Amino acid sequence: MRIFLWANRAWSRLRAGIADGLLGTAMLVHVDDLRRYIATAPSLPHNQDRAEVRLQASFITAVFLLLLAEPIYYIFTVPDAMLTRVASLAWSRRCVVGSFGLCFLGALPHLFTLLFRPDLLAVRHPRRWAAGAAVGAAVTWMVLANMAVPLDVGGVEGAYVIRAVVCLFIAGIFAVSVNAQQMREYINAAND
Repeated sequence: MRIFLWANRAWSRLRAGIADGLLGTAMLVHVDDLRRYIATAPSLPHNQDRAEVRLQASFITAVFLLLLAEPIYYIFTVPDAMLTRVASLAWSRRCVVGSFGLCFLGALPHLFTLLFRPDLLAVRHPRRWAAGAAVGAAVTWMVLANMAVPLDVGGVEGAYVIRAVVCLFIAGIFAVSVNAQQMREYINAAND
């Protein structure tokens, strides 16, 4: 019986210690304590809106870069892939790889700026290049869709059109960002 009481008390203390340590309930006795904790919490950045937008922009740019790396990977490593067959209908598969590669290189500075140099986000060239890269990728996917039609293998051209539309949406996101920055610069110049 004593062992059961001792185990019950030990479990209660352990549970309370975990709640106090992990959840921070020991320092959150009053509402003011909670407000003070929120104001200094390291998990909540001071400019949370900007941090969230930068995180979402980084995610969109990373997904776009993966959409560009995937066809390059398939063309070089999977010789029986449908994309490789369609790309072989072009003047050269290197033209398709080069197009996707240039688009990849055009969007890479924007991701680098978002992740590692947020102090340079006022420079609009990386965003412009990313928007141009997204339009270039959409055009490349549309050309591949057009070349896939004579193969008559099902819905391959539809899949390429969908990828082109996704790239156009991403280009629109980049373009909205560039336009918003230009509007801020215009407003700041008018106020000076």
